[in-house]
Amino acid sequence: MAKQKITDVEQLPLMMKMRDVANVMDIALRRAYELAQNPSFPKVVVGKSIRVPRDAFFRWLDQEIPPNEVSA
Repeated sequence: MAKQKITDVEQLPLMMKMRDVANVMDIALRRAYELAQNPSFPKVVVGKSIRVPRDAFFRWLDQEIPPNEVSA
C-alpha cells in the first residue's frame, strides 16, 4: 500500500495513529513506536492502542527540533 502524501496538517485526523506519525516524519513504523516510548512524546494509550493528538504532536515536534537544525 502506497503512503498518502500529506500536503496540509488539516488532512490528518485529530487523533493520529502511529502509522500517521511515521508517515509525517518519514520514518519506519517501528521507529515511530520507539519514539512513543519517550516520556515527553504526546500520546494517549487506550488498551494496546496508541493515539497521538495532532496539535500536541506538532507542538512537541517544534520543541524537539532546535531552530538551527531546520533547513529551508
